[in-house]
Amino acid sequence: MNKVEAITILSSALCNLSCKYCYISQDPRLKEVHRKLVERIRNEEFLSTILKSVPDPNDVKFLALWGLEPTLTLPAISSRFDYIFKTLPNLKVISFSSNFQGDSKVIIDFIKQIPRDKKIELGIQFSMDGMPKINDLMRGDGSGERIIRNVKSLILSLNEILPDMTNVRVKIQDKGTLSPKVLMMYKEDKELMFENFRFMNNFYSEISDLIKSSRILLTCAGFNQERPFNYTKEHGIAFFNMLRDLDELINKEDLKYVSLPFLSSFNRIAKYGLEFNNKQRMFTCSANSGNLCIGENDEFAFCHRDFFPENELTRKFVKEYYLIRDGQNMERRQYLTSCYMDFPKLKLEYIIVICKELARCGLIDKSYGDYNKAYVFAMNRLQEICQSTALQINASPYMYDIGSIKLFANGAEDYLLGKLVSS
Repeated sequence: MNKVEAITILSSALCNLSCKYCYISQDPRLKEVHRKLVERIRNEEFLSTILKSVPDPNDVKFLALWGLEPTLTLPAISSRFDYIFKTLPNLKVISFSSNFQGDSKVIIDFIKQIPRDKKIELGIQFSMDGMPKINDLMRGDGSGERIIRNVKSLILSLNEILPDMTNVRVKIQDKGTLSPKVLMMYKEDKELMFENFRFMNNFYSEISDLIKSSRILLTCAGFNQERPFNYTKEHGIAFFNMLRDLDELINKEDLKYVSLPFLSSFNRIAKYGLEFNNKQRMFTCSANSGNLCIGENDEFAFCHRDFFPENELTRKFVKEYYLIRDGQNMERRQYLTSCYMDFPKLKLEYIIVICKELARCGLIDKSYGDYNKAYVFAMNRLQEICQSTALQINASPYMYDIGSIKLFANGAEDYLLGKLVSS
């Protein structure tokens, strides 16, 4: 890694929600971690680490603010904008994700502090699983209504301030989590699934109509899988049924703002699949290549997930071998980058072997016992693999999770591939 173009900083160790599927435990010690983070951000001690951690700060174009709820420290970050833009003179993009439980005014105030002589794209992702009664199942009572209210409020406020801030462009997108519990609810009640996606379509239509500025871009990001991947064969079958029924609903009612989950990734592998063996970095996130994450004690990682291992078994392993204490240790960086990015055939063959065994056991469709079909499946799944998540769950960045295979290899993969071919 001779060139770092993206930096992620751990900017918050607290959250104003307690989502049931969050992979970060609500450890009381995080309150003290959060206090120290804010203090170090305000006195520039934390941010000055950037100068020590990248070969050339002029290369950095992307800054991601990551944490349990990044909006909690936006005032501290914006109070040091002068220092940030001086340190990173070619910074072009700032991004963060939020649960949108707090007043959107904190985001507007953050934007207003961006220097007028800096052309910046601000990426804002809001976490939303669907209509309030679906969203609140995992995120807590009342969280859904607060998201709706605060997203609309943000857009209305952006309409007011962006005419005077021609240097700023804002990209807003949502991303939900497809939980096993909700999949089984859809299995039992198809009308509930229809109701939820009709709501999402109408919600996006409403907020799209609110946008009055050409510098506000609204996109539908889709879904994450719940981590750890506790999906079973039954969840995979329910997911296939959901895709089939949702596709019928989209076509019948012409839902403009709803698409089949994960379909876009299939389009990508179909277009660039021949480059897999010699350009494997094209099929993963930048966390494993040109990105560094900076933690509370100035340790470095390639993904923010490495700061919060998901279980005791992997916590010590990740801390010992995958966090870098010396930011200038370029040899160590190069080695760990290769651990993430190299050996694509090893990762490919691992998925193929697991598919054949699961098919033999009857836990996925028996057709995946065929090498060629398992190979195509592995190609599609590899671009979804998060090496850091694999590392935390399996203590290896090469092992794709078995639960995720069960989710896709019980009808969903075939259905999505069929949609791709027919289009």
